Amino acid sequence: MSPRSQSKAHDEPRKKTEPLVSPDVIKDPAILTAAWMAGPHPAALAEIEVAEEIEPPTSVPSRTEGDGFEDHVRMYLREIGTVPLLTWDGEKRLARAMEAGNFLQDVIRPPAEAAGAPSVPAMYHELYGHLRVVYRFALADARVDVPAADGWDALRRSARLADIDPEHLRAVAQLAEAALDETERGMVVASIVSHILPDELLRWCAANDVDGELPDLGLFKSDFVANADPDLLDDALAQVEYESNRARRGLI
Repeated sequence: MSPRSQSKAHDEPRKKTEPLVSPDVIKDPAILTAAWMAGPHPAALAEIEVAEEIEPPTSVPSRTEGDGFEDHVRMYLREIGTVPLLTWDGEKRLARAMEAGNFLQDVIRPPAEAAGAPSVPAMYHELYGHLRVVYRFALADARVDVPAADGWDALRRSARLADIDPEHLRAVAQLAEAALDETERGMVVASIVSHILPDELLRWCAANDVDGELPDLGLFKSDFVANADPDLLDDALAQVEYESNRARRGLI
């Protein structure tokens, strides 16, 4: 074979079926280890870099409904961190406001509506009627701790009542000469009604107290309701209902 033929034969591409490396060489552990330590051939790395350059950019996946939900959760957690938590006193204040609104709606308004239109004077008549029944429990509650407490002190203390200590309840029941369950109900109703009524009415009650009892309904109508400012009475009830609705929203 001529030198040209040998060069041509040398330049011809190797057949695909012809192995590049002998199988015995591939099985040799020493050769495999050396190949692993040497890394890929520089030509192979160049081909990989060219492939990466011509590869089209990967499209960013579009936002899904789940992504929006996660955003809402993050926003909620961020916003709730700015809202101060309720204290025990705050919870009692909100509960007392809702209780007063429920009492007006469920206990006072129905009888006032049965008598005709639920007028403001009719609702005050109902409130005063309940206060006359439980007034002695408000007095006993105050006089357990302060024997010289008058009606004004008792009603103001009752309006702030949030919980009843069992030992204190027994002392009030003994002073009021009533059963424990009757005393507890009386203290609760006295607290709610005292919280609803404006200070002007509570002062009138204290000023007209006779031996621990309030005047009858006739004197209340002719002396207080007839002379009171109707707008003041109306505003007092509207304020109670407003605070009640506000307390519900606050707890939600």
